[in-house]
Amino acid sequence: MNKLIRLLAVGLIFTTVGAAAASVLLGRGTLNVNVLPPIKIGDYVVYSDAGMPSGSEIWTWDGSEWGYPPGSFDGTYEGESAPEGEFCFKTTSGGSSNNYAGWGIFLIYPSDHTVDLSKCENLKFWVKTPKNLKIEIQMIDRNGPKKYVYISNYGWDGTNTWQEIEIPKSAFSGADFTKVFSPFAVTIAGGNKTFYIDYVRWVGKPGFSVSISPHVNTVRVGSSDTATVLVVGNYDKKVTLTAEGVPPEVNVTFSPNDSVPTFVSSMTIQVGEHASPGIYDLVIKGTGEDETVDTCSCRVVIYDSEDDWPTLAHDFARTGYTMRAGPSDNNLLWSYKLGQHLGATAPVVADGKVYVGTSTVYTGGRNPGVYCLNVDTGALVWKYVVGSTTTTPTVEDGKVYFQAESYVYCLDKENGDFIWKYPTGTGPGYASPAVINGKVYVGTTGSLGALYCLDADTGDLIWKLDGEVLSSPAAVGDRVYVVMNVELDPKLYCVDANTGASLWTYGVGWSLSAPAVVGDKVYVGSGENKVYCLDAVTGSYLWSYSTGDRVDSSPAVAGGRVYVTSWDGNVYCLDSSTGGLIWKKSAGSLTSGSPAVANDKVYVGAYGEVYCYDADTGDVVWKYETPSEWGHIKSISVAYGRVFFGSFDSYVYCVW
Repeated sequence: MNKLIRLLAVGLIFTTVGAAAASVLLGRGTLNVNVLPPIKIGDYVVYSDAGMPSGSEIWTWDGSEWGYPPGSFDGTYEGESAPEGEFCFKTTSGGSSNNYAGWGIFLIYPSDHTVDLSKCENLKFWVKTPKNLKIEIQMIDRNGPKKYVYISNYGWDGTNTWQEIEIPKSAFSGADFTKVFSPFAVTIAGGNKTFYIDYVRWVGKPGFSVSISPHVNTVRVGSSDTATVLVVGNYDKKVTLTAEGVPPEVNVTFSPNDSVPTFVSSMTIQVGEHASPGIYDLVIKGTGEDETVDTCSCRVVIYDSEDDWPTLAHDFARTGYTMRAGPSDNNLLWSYKLGQHLGATAPVVADGKVYVGTSTVYTGGRNPGVYCLNVDTGALVWKYVVGSTTTTPTVEDGKVYFQAESYVYCLDKENGDFIWKYPTGTGPGYASPAVINGKVYVGTTGSLGALYCLDADTGDLIWKLDGEVLSSPAAVGDRVYVVMNVELDPKLYCVDANTGASLWTYGVGWSLSAPAVVGDKVYVGSGENKVYCLDAVTGSYLWSYSTGDRVDSSPAVAGGRVYVTSWDGNVYCLDSSTGGLIWKKSAGSLTSGSPAVANDKVYVGAYGEVYCYDADTGDVVWKYETPSEWGHIKSISVAYGRVFFGSFDSYVYCVW
């Protein structure tokens, strides 16, 4: 295949009503693909006016590899009265008797992958050709085994007229239809020959499938709430739908439940008040008059407000811990390209939305600001364009708080509408705001830096404490804890939340670590290559642990343990009472991102990688690698059974 024509495929959105258009390059021209609903539920459409399978690419090949005249390819040819839709695929081999030309569909995005066609019965397509054609399928990947047949054995009568070819699956003897990498490829031998292909599809057996929303097979529903999705399918008998796999407190009903041969049923998921939050695989079973027709499944996430991760390190005590479970697998649910990198900021999650700020501090970029994304799809909900956003946003009481340039901003979380901004006169600030008791606590850097206390509703200044703020403040009760550099003497400060008066200080060295307050103790990382534990009331020294390099990460504290990362490339698990080492594991590279603990797992970002460790043993449960190895991943959020993180590669990721 001497010509690799890169074609970014248009994914078929099965719930689309109407049409959209996309333009992609194919050979020497432009291929305009209309996105339309599929013709029949259960078919796997390979090529038609409706486009191609999501994640696929067209490859073309011809005899020019051997010095013969090149062929030509047109994926949107509008002549020849195409049997399906408006266009067909036209292919011409170059003018030499020994020439050839062909093309195929290959599943290569985001990497080589396969489709399961085991439930399909046969391959059907329309063809107009003056010569016999070779039809191939390929398994596993681009180097995988191939199987082929010729159309002359399956209905082609040898005339150059439109004919529909039907090839049974059994004709590709020995093929593994559970792992098909190329579901269709076609080649003609002989020079100066033109053939046409239209409407290529693998015909499915009657059955049914869940259609919830494009690309997402997940239902997210709160306690004491109800969600409704559609179950669609076709069968030539009456089908009764039932559901299994959810707790007794969750009631699943279908209406209607007996339409044939094609049915569209509303599935209502009603969650009782006492249903336990969690992730459940709901199995939908379709039963015919005397047999089970088919089963399919969707994932149901039951959540409550405690599932949110609305600020840096989860809460305003900066514990870095949620009692909800995190993912046990490293499956990418979605990624979203922001256009700018995230700098030192991290995405946060609240009420079904992901909020993230972008920066131009290091790489430049256009229109930085705050993005609001859908938690299930990654689709953009709104964007507020402002100067470089250098802090992890905080979502509290219907508002989004963050710093950009030399201002503290407050926006409406639902639509991104501006509410207020406060000028700090310096910047940038890197502190994620803490918001409790109607007050916003936020700090700025530089010679004019200060810790500010602002009214959460109006942005009015309540008090200010001068000094360069190096960390995000932790706020608990009537106290605020923050690392500040005053007269080149960086210390951990404990101040009165109502007045800003200093209650005590302790020298921890130059540190970007947000303090974590749990019970009567406060934990903080240090530029002196240490982790400190102090009495939260008096500031008295309790213990410290020395690492191999500076500790800029905010400690995560859970279950009597403290988890931190160090620039020495390791993750440390310490006893929270004594500071004794429980385990130490490599994160593969220098790391300064703060760990996130979800139930029994610890999640850590490094350079281009996210690690999931067993919280008790430190064993690696899984690792996720981003496409860009240099993308530094900072702090991580865990919500709704998923991990959210941003990278210097300009993407925000959601891993399930």
